[in-house]
Parts: sequence; structure tokens; C-alpha cells
Amino acid sequence: MDENAPYWVAAFPAMSLIPLSADVLYTVSNLVISLSFPEDTQGLAGGVFNAIFQISKCVGLGITSIAASTVTNSKNDIKVEGKQALMSGYHASF
Repeated sequence: MDENAPYWVAAFPAMSLIPLSADVLYTVSNLVISLSFPEDTQGLAGGVFNAIFQISKCVGLGITSIAASTVTNSKNDIKVEGKQALMSGYHASF
């Protein structure tokens, strides 16, 4: 992505499609996991899946945030321009 590109060129379509794919993936996988268990434990299976999903999402976001900020700060230490250092952090977290 070009850092000088307007928001509407790449960032807006990407941000609009992310929830769609995540919601579809979560719903389908939750149904598959729940239906693979016996009827009396399907609720428990769905709950365990949801808990593991939420915890892993939080851990993943934390790790990518640490990677992005570490790379951005290291680029700022060697006197790289602010926007270029920020993009380096984004590339590292991606």
C-alpha cells in the first residue's frame, strides 16, 4: 500500500471486508464444531470454542501490536522519518 494513497483507495475496502470474512468464518466453524458433538454437549462445545477464539484473538492482537511498536521505535531511533517508520511497523506486524 502506498502511504500517500487516500483512505478510500485501499484502506476503506479492506476495513469493510474484514468483518464480513471474520464473521462468516467464525459462524461456520462454530456450527461445524458444535454439530460434531452429541446433542447434550453442543452448548458446551460452542462455549469452549468461543472462549478459545476470544483468548487467541487477544493474544494475537497483543503480539502484533508489540511487533509493530518495536519496529517503529527502532526505526525512530535510527532517525527514519515518522511516516516511513510507522509503515515499517505495519509491514512487520502484517
